[in-house]
Amino acid sequence: MPFNKLTKWCYIGHIMNKSALLTKELAEEAFKTVEKSIQDFLKLEKSWRDGFHVVILDPRAKFGSVSFEDAILFEHSINPEKWDVDLKTLTRKKAMVAWEHDMDTHIVQQQRPYLYQKGDNKYAGAVVHQGIVVSVAAIQWYFDELFSVWIAAACRALAIEKMEQIIREEDRHFV
Repeated sequence: MPFNKLTKWCYIGHIMNKSALLTKELAEEAFKTVEKSIQDFLKLEKSWRDGFHVVILDPRAKFGSVSFEDAILFEHSINPEKWDVDLKTLTRKKAMVAWEHDMDTHIVQQQRPYLYQKGDNKYAGAVVHQGIVVSVAAIQWYFDELFSVWIAAACRALAIEKMEQIIREEDRHFV
C-alpha cells in the first residue's frame, strides 16, 4: 500500500491515540471544578484523612495498546505529606484494574473477583464513567467512588461543552 498523506495521518493517529477533546488541560479543569467539594468533604467527621490522589486516563487509550504511563491524562496529589499510606500507588493500581476490565472496581471486587491478578489493588473506588476512567484514593471506597464519578462527570460535561462549540462553527467540518 502506498504511503500517502491519508495513510500517514491514520498511522500517526493510531500511535498517538489521544482524545481530541478530553485533553490534559480539560481534565485538569474538570478536576479543579470539583476539587473544593472533595476537600470540603474530607473535612467532615466521616473522613480520617486530609489528602488524596487522583488519576484520569485518556478515554482513547486502550488497555494493552499503550503503557499505563502513556494512558495517564492527568494525575494530582493533595497533601501527600499527610498520607499514612502511598495513595499514589493505590490510586494507580485501582485505575489499572478499572482500565483493564472496563468496569468500576467495586464490580470487580464484589461480583467478579476472579478477574484479579496477583498484585492488583483489592480496593474499590475507581470508575469507568461513560468511557472515562478515573481513580481516587482517599478514604472509604464508596466515597472514593463518589469523588471519581464527580471528576469523570466534570470531564464529560466539559468535553461536551467543547464539542458544542465545534458544532456551532459553520465552516468547520471536522473535530
